[in-house]
This record gives sequence, structure tokens and C-alpha cells, in this order.
Amino acid sequence: MARLFTCGFEFGELIEHNGVIIDESLITQAVQSTVVRSGTYAWKISAIAQGAVYVAAFSQVLAGNPQEVYVRIGFQYSLGVSDASTIFQPIVTLSDAAGNNHLTLALITSTARLNLYRGNTGSIGQTSGTLVGTGTVAFTSDVWHVIEFYAKIADSGGVATIKVSGITDIDFSGDTANSANEYVGTVFFGACGVSAAAEGAADYYYDDIAINDTTGASENTWPGLSGVYLLLPAADGNATTWTRSTGASNWALVDELPNNTTDYVSSSVADAIDQYTLTSLCPAINTINFIEPTFQAALGAAGSAGVFPLVRHSGSDFESASVIVAQATPNYILFKGEPIYTVLGGAGAWTPAQVNALEVGMKIK
Repeated sequence: MARLFTCGFEFGELIEHNGVIIDESLITQAVQSTVVRSGTYAWKISAIAQGAVYVAAFSQVLAGNPQEVYVRIGFQYSLGVSDASTIFQPIVTLSDAAGNNHLTLALITSTARLNLYRGNTGSIGQTSGTLVGTGTVAFTSDVWHVIEFYAKIADSGGVATIKVSGITDIDFSGDTANSANEYVGTVFFGACGVSAAAEGAADYYYDDIAINDTTGASENTWPGLSGVYLLLPAADGNATTWTRSTGASNWALVDELPNNTTDYVSSSVADAIDQYTLTSLCPAINTINFIEPTFQAALGAAGSAGVFPLVRHSGSDFESASVIVAQATPNYILFKGEPIYTVLGGAGAWTPAQVNALEVGMKIK
């Protein structure tokens, strides 16, 4: 598999995960465009001053229950009051499929350093646990940091290594399992509210999230410091056989952020194809790790149908695995094709010029 999950919040809403959203009172979460690390959007959590712990979080369930994972998070925090005494702020928790939290990485805002805990309780490991590692890299508020987290879950021979912006900060060997299930089934991202009203409010920002396992030939180790960018439809492509709900151009009906249901393209014809050219990459980008065709879709009536993500490169169409759409309109769902690490029909990494020349679209099964 290699890359298991990529999330840059570039669709303008919290829809890229496959797990749950936890959105409790007195702490707010939203995808916003004011403070971002790369692309157009990032996720913001605001912890409001209070006397109890509340949570905002989302989860990603991992296929295959890998024993080893690499997690990357672009992270920034901003303290809203002069009293910066918040003791413990979880950032990411690795759990098994039964809900047992193996490891939680947290920011200690009074010291501006990371701590690593085993066996925390709560949805994002916000309470108790055993401290197994303390970081030395000092975080700066209102500055983006890249956290990379490698974990091998095991009672004996477990490993947890944390890098901050490429520098090793925590390196723990020993017991990293909090149950007999020595794997990562779910990853939780989020933050909790402050534990006492006197500690005040704070904002936490997430961007450029990635999860790798150790399989495959690509993206099977540290994700690195890269970002996530979305290229939107910019013009009609080679084939436009789906029906427009309005207007004269297919692409103009599928380029909104966030998605809406007031204009769209649709088809019920087998092998019907709709393709679009894309906006160009930022000129500063010179390395492409992979591309991932993505679309949102729904059915006009209850049932199911197959749709292929389609990528057109150098005059040839390449189909991804079939995706089953099983929801009725207007419940649009985000679908991602498999990451494409090397040039289609060729070899080697993608170049910016090749990516800028691609067309993407969908084909009815």
C-alpha cells in the first residue's frame, strides 16, 4: 500500500477521512483559509476557556491494521491569552481497532515541547497514560512545524521516533502497545479544550497530513516536509459526454470549493466519460511524490453504480480501480483513486510539466 492517507483539507471542508468527527461544545473546529501551510486550506481548532475537557477531532481507519506507520502533520498553535499554563494538549493518537490507545503525542504548552505517552484514555488520548518520551525541540507559537511520527507497535521491541521539521526529537524503544493488538487500526487527530477556565483559549492548526506504512516501493518511510496541493478543473478536456445541469461548459459545473449540489454533470450511460484540464501547479513546486485523482459523486436514486477515476496522459487514458457510489443525492461523497507514484505508461517520477498537462475525469462502469 505505502501511502495510506493524505489530507490537506483542500476541499474546503472536513471530508477526506473515513472515520468519525468528534465536535463537542465549547470547542470549535472549521476548515479555514486564513492560516495555511500549503495549498488553500487548513483545519483550525479553537479551545474556549472553560472548566472541563471537550474535544474536537477526526479519525482515519487504516486498512490492513499495519504494525508500523509513519504519520506527518503540519502543526501550528496560537495562545489566545497571556496565561499559557495549559499542561497537556494531544495532537495525534494511535489506537487499535478496539479503541485501545497505544500512543499519544502531545504538546505541553507551558514548556512548548512534545511529550509521548502510552495508554492514554479518551478519544484522542487526552487523559492519564504513561510518559515514555520528552522532546527537546522548542515550538514557537504562530509558526508552522512539521511533526513526523514513526511507530512500531509491540509489547517487546516497539519503537516510537518523533521528528520536528526533520530533526529527531524523541526516540523511544520498548513497550509501545497498550493491548494485545499490536497494530494501528485508527489514527485520531485533534485537540481538547483547556482543563481550567483560568488557562484561557488557544487555536490549533493542522495541514498536510500523511500516513505511510512500510509496504510497497514508494512512500514507505518518512513522508518528509512536502505539502498537499489540489488542482481544480480549468477547461473541458478530451471527452465531455456527461450531461450538464446548466451552462455551456462541463468543467465549470465541477470546480467549486466547497462542493455544492446546485450545478453538476451527470450520466447513466455505460462507458460515458467526462474529462477536464487542470489549473497549474505553483511554479515553486519542483518535486512530485505522487498524484491522486479525486472526485465527489452521488446517485440520483437509491442503489449503487461503478465509476472509474480516469487520468489522461500523453494522449492515452488510464483507469483506476472501480469506485462504488452507493449514496443517494444530495449526499455527495468524496472518492479518491489510488496514488499514482510513477509516470503512467512510462517510468520515473512525475515532473511538474507532466502534471500540468494531465486531464482527469470519470468513466461510468
